[in-house]
Amino acid sequence: MKLFYKLILVVLMLITFLFANDEVVIVEKFDDYDLEAGDTLKANIHVKVFVGDVNLAGVVNGNITVYGGKIFLDSTSVITGNLKNIGGKIIKKEAATIDGDIVETNIKGNHVKVPQFNWNYSKFNYHFGDDRHTNISNTFREVDPYPIFEPGFDFNRQEGFYFQMGDVINGVGNIEMLDVGFEGGYSFGMKEWEAGAMVRYNFFEKNKLSLYTNIYHQVKHFDNWRTNDLDNIISYLFKKEDNYDRILAEGYKIGAQQKFTDFLKFKIEYVSQTEDTIGLYKNDTINEYRPIAKNNNGIPFASGKINGIRISNSINFGKSGMTFPGEMLISGIYENYGYGSDWSFDRLHLECDYITTIEETIQNRTRVITSIVTGESNVDHPVQYEYWLGGIGSLRGIPFKSLQGKKMLLINQEIGIGFNDIWFFGFMDAGIVDSDINNSVVKDMLDYNSDDLKSTIGFGIETGDLYEWGMRFDIAKETSTEDAPWIGYFRMSRMF
Repeated sequence: MKLFYKLILVVLMLITFLFANDEVVIVEKFDDYDLEAGDTLKANIHVKVFVGDVNLAGVVNGNITVYGGKIFLDSTSVITGNLKNIGGKIIKKEAATIDGDIVETNIKGNHVKVPQFNWNYSKFNYHFGDDRHTNISNTFREVDPYPIFEPGFDFNRQEGFYFQMGDVINGVGNIEMLDVGFEGGYSFGMKEWEAGAMVRYNFFEKNKLSLYTNIYHQVKHFDNWRTNDLDNIISYLFKKEDNYDRILAEGYKIGAQQKFTDFLKFKIEYVSQTEDTIGLYKNDTINEYRPIAKNNNGIPFASGKINGIRISNSINFGKSGMTFPGEMLISGIYENYGYGSDWSFDRLHLECDYITTIEETIQNRTRVITSIVTGESNVDHPVQYEYWLGGIGSLRGIPFKSLQGKKMLLINQEIGIGFNDIWFFGFMDAGIVDSDINNSVVKDMLDYNSDDLKSTIGFGIETGDLYEWGMRFDIAKETSTEDAPWIGYFRMSRMF
């Protein structure tokens, strides 16, 4: 009996330890206080700034009180704690995410509370843009992000209409470094439920080392130019084109990510995934499926199980693409999978994105991508792991997904002039897809037949800035073919 009471006491002590409130730590500052993008102010810290201003671009879970200075909220800032300014002013960009309490109080004691909406578009955005404050870069979309668990809907040829609910809880109980995520959705066209869950533990606050696991049963898409879901909806509704080639997948991932502020990210994960070709009901009265996910030659995507590793790395140079000399992101992804028990294949994706702006008026954007997939036996790799070019988000002016093969090279070059968040662009795209390889990643990566190179020119108009989604309209035509037609594209974000 005594042993039983001792066990009860130990359990109660553990519960108290996990859920007890941390002791508040007071930090006094007598100069400016900066919280950079990617950094987090913990919930148990109260920063008091007596002389100076506060510049916030990261995540504020704690409290900040400023006496007489100004508080600047950047577009990447996320405020879930409390901000109080006595005798000063709070200046915020429209894209700042605010779930906490912001109070401005002048010297005479009059109290003004900034109105907030806890249900903000960054958490319930229907994929209307990117949650960029979680990315390694403030300018570019991340090439290999964490799974996204958020509400959303989609239209496409495979699923018809798809609806998803999900969320990520940052900090569970008193374990601030522990994050959990969940999602659930339903595809009306496939009559298929989807579900996913993630657990992630972050070891450090500034240079985060994260361990995570992710289990899922969902429809995965194999888009090699990373158009977002909203662009896919627009393309499907107006042009009946689906940017995503999807396949039913279920499995799990176990991985680790080391992130060094906004400069360097390294990620490795083990993947075990079963894949199956998507089918649709011919009608609602019979349970007969037909394959809908096919390549350009009409071959259905292969079914089977893959096991292997995925390694990615991103290096970010510069602070902002809206300044000179600008910002560059260099990314690479290497994958090695065994498909079944007899053979394996490799994939390598290298990408460089660069944006610079002179006097906030003249802007240059450059993107270069090269990718290859090679098998290590006479059995070919699954067709869903090949590459496509043509259409929105990739090689504009070329018919939609008209180029397919085992290796791909894509170059996008844009020059624009901006007037009050309205940008006018001229651009040139060039790309090539080839299926002639020697099963060598190193030898074949840049070995192309230049006679197969497709080039295009075009013009575009865009609203918004680099940190917020806007509207974009492009027209382009192929220059490598005589009498090529002009093709129009409408999307809700910039090229890359």
